[in-house]
Amino acid sequence: MNFSTSRSTIGSLTLATLLICSVLVGAVGGVSAQSSEPVVNTQTHGTVTIDAYNVSWDPIQYENDNGKLVEHPSHVNQSADNPYSYTVTDVELSNFGEFPRKSGEENNSVSALEASEWSTSVSDTTNTALTASDVETAPGVDAVNIATGGSMGAGDTATATFSNFSVTSDENKRYLQVAMDVNQLDSAATVDVRVVDENGDYYVAEINASRTSGEDLIASAQGEGYVFQRQLGNMSLVANGDGTFDNIAKTEIVIAEADADVSVSALNVEKMSAWDLGTEMVDTDGDEKLEERQITEVSSAGDISIHQLNTTGPAFDSAVIHDLSIDFVSDRDDRDSSEIETSFNQTDNRPGYYGTATIYAPTGLPSAYELSYSGVKTTHNQSFLSDRYIEVSHAEGVGDTNPENISSWTDITSSYSSEGTTVTVDDTIQPGQTNYVVVKLQLVESEFNMVKNAFATGGAMMGPGGGGDGLGNLPLIGGALTTLGGLWAYVKGLIPFIGPARGA
Repeated sequence: MNFSTSRSTIGSLTLATLLICSVLVGAVGGVSAQSSEPVVNTQTHGTVTIDAYNVSWDPIQYENDNGKLVEHPSHVNQSADNPYSYTVTDVELSNFGEFPRKSGEENNSVSALEASEWSTSVSDTTNTALTASDVETAPGVDAVNIATGGSMGAGDTATATFSNFSVTSDENKRYLQVAMDVNQLDSAATVDVRVVDENGDYYVAEINASRTSGEDLIASAQGEGYVFQRQLGNMSLVANGDGTFDNIAKTEIVIAEADADVSVSALNVEKMSAWDLGTEMVDTDGDEKLEERQITEVSSAGDISIHQLNTTGPAFDSAVIHDLSIDFVSDRDDRDSSEIETSFNQTDNRPGYYGTATIYAPTGLPSAYELSYSGVKTTHNQSFLSDRYIEVSHAEGVGDTNPENISSWTDITSSYSSEGTTVTVDDTIQPGQTNYVVVKLQLVESEFNMVKNAFATGGAMMGPGGGGDGLGNLPLIGGALTTLGGLWAYVKGLIPFIGPARGA
């Protein structure tokens, strides 16, 4: 190995010396800061959906089958632009049902989401029925359902009215806010949501299958999670009275021409600001750079995706989001050190190399009634040449079997061909199973001794050179020497005076 006395080499040697010292400090003094250097790491990633997620929790937590709040062995995938997804009408939020607000807490028992507060009337030629009923758009999410009876025709109208409130000041500064699921929308049907003053003038937002755009359009198709929020003064007034909008007296949901069925999970015409639904990262100006955009309206059915949960407004601070989906990554930093095991073997059977290191890393995911998954797989970045990999294999559903005693390995070593590529290790993961990946590498003497000593300082190793419980007693050691990532940092030659490996 050729060493130079250049300034860069001296700097590298100094860095290496500091890293070695950090091993000793870490072993004696406890946990040190981990390296910011990118190191090879097996990752299990995908999307986890949590049945009921309280926004006050730290991601990623969930209630296990015993009702205990526990950590998921993963972290949010920060490489995803918008890793959180949810449907607004699946949010359990008291603020959505707090209209109307009256002075004095004893007078606030009324809610526009209670079906008994709505009256209905029908003007048609086919004697259709119109019903207002209490429903839930998700477990615990109160809503009022407004639906016709199945025989609406041309020229027919059906009106549901809520009038147990009044707004007598700043009328045009108020917002029409509504969140709803559109359960049925016949092709000829329209659904108006109207804010009506005391003499009949009104502002209106519409559901209409024959439209695709417009500032007053709530939706144009069946689906969940629609949200409309507009300041009344910025909408077009329908002059059905004296032409001046004064004293809000009622809200109406008017179905016309054909049958429709909507479930309203949020309604308000008193607030003077919109609900903040979260901030998404999106290219808003075509410059191929992402900008923040606050979401206040949802005109396409289904989930919205946001960058951070804390970008929702203060009304969401105590919300429960049903079926919150989170893009996650699970790697060594998310696992208990006792789950990672290593062995080292000095051998004369590998010309040019001094010995081998074997690392067993867990890749399984927990199962629970509250959890479901999609797009899950384990991948591994090939960070050095293929001749350094003796074996890479994975095993599923091994239960409590010690990794060194597993016999059902699936060998994927042949998949390691080009340095820098990402190898799919396992894409058939079943949550609830105990899975492992084993990586066996060949090392030159300096690598072998340094890495073995680093691991041995912190705890016992299994296999040749030590027997025991793996890394259960190994503290996280500072610098580049961090458990599995530290070993790979050595092998790759991130610590300059050790590597790079032969042929790299």
